[in-house]
Amino acid sequence: MKKAIILPILLLFTVLVTSCSKDKDKEPEGTDKSAQVSQTYQGKLSVGSADFNNVKIKVTRKAANEVAIEPVSGQAYGTFATLTFSNFLYSDATKQYASSSGSSRVVIFSFQSNSDIEMSLVNNFQDAAFSFEGTNVK
Repeated sequence: MKKAIILPILLLFTVLVTSCSKDKDKEPEGTDKSAQVSQTYQGKLSVGSADFNNVKIKVTRKAANEVAIEPVSGQAYGTFATLTFSNFLYSDATKQYASSSGSSRVVIFSFQSNSDIEMSLVNNFQDAAFSFEGTNVK
């Protein structure tokens, strides 16, 4: 009789534990991914009419949904100041994490199916347009 009571209780406990763990795995819309995008990226940088290939840019998490983007020291390309982006929004439908600062600054992180992250960045200064497209460096 005791075995007949213990078996259903163990089964119920197992179902509850596995169903709760699945809820934690799924991230809700708008989740902070600033730590996940904080990496070094390599790609093509365009400053005005000049293009630089194999450029490395570092993304650092500053706070929840806020990152700073800066050049990696020692790189041979035109200088630009560190850019800070906040108020990121994540879209599960597009697998993108994006922020904009007015119409002149936009950054988008696209999460790829192979676990890579691709960064697209556009920053329009008064005199020159600045853009970067690249993937994370492992």
